[in-house]
Amino acid sequence: MQELDEKFVAAASAIFARAARETLEAGVPIFYHDEESDIYVMERPDGAKFEIRYNQNASAEHHYQIIRQLNRTAA
Repeated sequence: MQELDEKFVAAASAIFARAARETLEAGVPIFYHDEESDIYVMERPDGAKFEIRYNQNASAEHHYQIIRQLNRTAA
């Protein structure tokens, strides 16, 4: 059963990586939770990454606040 779980995680990770790459290539930023550092991240197509905080009460265009820009090795 553990082997099946590992295969599922590997397949899901590959699907996410491909979808993220295609989204960035289309010029759209991606948003995700980085579990290792426990922060929410926005990554732009130019490679810049930012720690963000979600604001659920804001309009759809302003649903997050940038906290800080992350260096290339973070997240």
